[in-house]
Amino acid sequence: MNTLEYTIGKISSLFKISRSTLLYYDSIDLFKPSYFKPNGYRVYSEEKLFELNNVIKLKETGFTLEEIKRIKRNPGFIPDEDMIRSKISEFISEYGEILNRNKKIKNINGENQEAITSVKDEFVQILKSSGMDENDMKQFHRLFEMKMPGIHELFLSFLGFKDEEIKKFKTDSGNFSV
Repeated sequence: MNTLEYTIGKISSLFKISRSTLLYYDSIDLFKPSYFKPNGYRVYSEEKLFELNNVIKLKETGFTLEEIKRIKRNPGFIPDEDMIRSKISEFISEYGEILNRNKKIKNINGENQEAITSVKDEFVQILKSSGMDENDMKQFHRLFEMKMPGIHELFLSFLGFKDEEIKKFKTDSGNFSV
């Protein structure tokens, strides 16, 4: 069977990631080439593309390189529950800081109108910019509801969802599969 092979330059171009970043990932044992050619060139197999894609996605969602290295050791390249809880906690804390800044801006301007942009819209925009589509977002909420229903409800409330919207979210979370 003949598999495709990629050079570091091709990988860099495909993923829009710098060559030096790929070299750094290699140096810290995060993303290694499949093998080296006799001339020293790094060669990456097709399977490595999936691995790098996972590394990039995890990095975009806020995981540190050390955390990603730990995640790589998990079956299926999936973060464990403690890591997910920690990231959600960090995200909520960061988002709280954003809301506080937004309130201060409103107070400075003396405005009593609603927030400049809705928290829900900002959250959806963050998820979309990290590569998630509607199905991914539904999956996110389903897993969140399944693993931590109480925290999920608090999170939805924090985002500004009304009680009836939260109830619909929780009901809908059971209507699609993993």
